[in-house]
Amino acid sequence: MNVAKPLEFDNDRHLVWANLYSDERTPPLWEQAMVTLWFFLTFFPIPGASPVLYLLMASMLGIFAMDKEVIFPVLLKSWPLLLLPAFGILSFMWSPHSSAAFREGVLHALTAIVAVVIASRMGIRYVLRCLMIASWLAALYIFPHGEFSVNGPYGSKNFVALQMTFMALLSFLCILNKRELIWLRIAAALFVPLGAYIVLSADSATSLVFVIVGPLALVGAKIFWVDIASDKFTRTWLLLIAVILFLSAMLVLLIFPVGGMEDAFLNLLGRDRTLTGRTTIWMAGRVVQDQHPIFGTGLAGFWNPENGAAQSINFYDFKPAGTKLSFHNAYMEVRVHLGWIGFWLYVVSWSWCSFRIIKTWLTSRHIEASFLIIAMVLVFVSTFTESWAFSTFMTPVNLLFMGAIATLGGSRKQLVGKVPVVIAPESGTRSFAVTP
Repeated sequence: MNVAKPLEFDNDRHLVWANLYSDERTPPLWEQAMVTLWFFLTFFPIPGASPVLYLLMASMLGIFAMDKEVIFPVLLKSWPLLLLPAFGILSFMWSPHSSAAFREGVLHALTAIVAVVIASRMGIRYVLRCLMIASWLAALYIFPHGEFSVNGPYGSKNFVALQMTFMALLSFLCILNKRELIWLRIAAALFVPLGAYIVLSADSATSLVFVIVGPLALVGAKIFWVDIASDKFTRTWLLLIAVILFLSAMLVLLIFPVGGMEDAFLNLLGRDRTLTGRTTIWMAGRVVQDQHPIFGTGLAGFWNPENGAAQSINFYDFKPAGTKLSFHNAYMEVRVHLGWIGFWLYVVSWSWCSFRIIKTWLTSRHIEASFLIIAMVLVFVSTFTESWAFSTFMTPVNLLFMGAIATLGGSRKQLVGKVPVVIAPESGTRSFAVTP
């Protein structure tokens, strides 16, 4: 309880108004197990898991119906997440594959709804715990496959590397988090090197950078933002120093030529300026954007076997005919399928999520908020080289959505109201007894 100013006084007692807060909801074990299973089955594709996924989806919607008094208000507050899916559903009217477009739009909507259900029922600490355990199970599942540098078990080494980067960062977060269970923190110490090994074996440039920089950023956030900066005054000074350092770095980059620096960085990672052929795919994507500028091709309207442009990309990318690729750029993926309208709706959802996560980070004293900032930056960087941030039920989308919804959920501590409280000194001591 937070005590307000006194209302009445006598010689020994003070009558005050106090803010009464509800306790933070602790989700039951069965619910944590269900969410962990959901994250595990969506972390990597598992053959034959579709019936279980449908059952879990029905369970999530059932929880929504039973707890609608708590969840529905959170869904209304999260309306920016539903704009793009709604427009995607409408794209069945101009997509060459109407049924597939409608289905894909519904999946985008369900991605946001499931995120709202989970974040409304449990706090972000429990969400990240369930996601971490699911990532451990996924790592143990894929590890025997090996050969991560040649696309691994799922046809995309970059996808495997990104997922394992999240696993390593979640495990490192658990180690630093004093509020976590001790046995989980001990187990997490074993999975951090496993995640780093898989990322290194997969030879993915972006993930390799983040699996090194991410833990360093978490340690810095733990020391300077969580432990040292315990008051707003200190945090303000730290933010000012960070802004000054960032602007100084930008000034250096503007003054000195960066072409050589870019080449040196790419050479260090074993890459060239074509970004492993992505620039060729982007040129083809720009042609499609110009052909369908406002509404796009509609969801499921480009990557299909009868589309000659898509099959040309497969040919020049040495992929079998009919392969469903991506443009390796989330913004181009949105532009091609949903045009300028979809692009700006996507920017609105990204802006809302970023605002919510940054706002939580500025006011929270827990390390989970700092992790969400780092995860948001990782996802944002990946949008320029991969399309996973415009997908359904994927880890980058889950982290972005649930991080934004975390402080809107019904599981968090909330102000119930004000109650009168009598504060009286105890006999013979300087302490006070509080009586509602």
